[in-house]
Amino acid sequence: MPADTSTILEELLGQVDDKTEAQIRRIVSAFGIDENDALFLLLLSNSSVQVLLEQAPNHFRHTFDYAHQKVLDSIEQYEQAARRGVERQVSESVKELVKKAGATKARVTLSALIGAGAIALGLVSLGLLGGWSYAQWQQSQVTMAPGAPRQLTLDEAETLDWATSSQGRYARQILEWNEDLLGGECQEQVKDLGVTIQMGTRKARSGFCLLWTQPPSEREFFSSDP
Repeated sequence: MPADTSTILEELLGQVDDKTEAQIRRIVSAFGIDENDALFLLLLSNSSVQVLLEQAPNHFRHTFDYAHQKVLDSIEQYEQAARRGVERQVSESVKELVKKAGATKARVTLSALIGAGAIALGLVSLGLLGGWSYAQWQQSQVTMAPGAPRQLTLDEAETLDWATSSQGRYARQILEWNEDLLGGECQEQVKDLGVTIQMGTRKARSGFCLLWTQPPSEREFFSSDP
């Protein structure tokens, strides 16, 4: 009778503290991770998982706060630019009205006030519309100016959070260190060497690879010669 595969996860969780165990169970439940997934169990057995779980919240919070502040700064810049433009145009319009009155002691009539109000209202509307249009245009130019501020979508923010987290950086390092192995060679090497991996009471002969988990400068090699 095959062993109960749920004991594999339980056995690994028994090796970490209560706080880390609670975090792992919450992640498994939230993302619907298969508890019997070989890669998930292999990563979980790595001692760095606990460190990643402790550091990830701070990286998420820092990245979100940074992106949120960038959005607020961009909105404030658009508002200031629109306000300065409206104030300048209103001032010029008032001067023009006084000049046309042709009087040293200009008396502002009711019709002049109505006209100035209509002009000011129109300029304010144009200024706000121009600010919104400029924001949309700037966002459309992101591909041409990647350093310019923009508002991220929820998916982009989540992807950015993960990519800048310890997990994201570690995953990228794993790919870089094993670029030559992940093309299928590592599975062939495992098959040729007859290597097996044991998780709890079960052994696997295929479906996994032997990957580098440390940079070249930290690896230890020895000669196979007698």
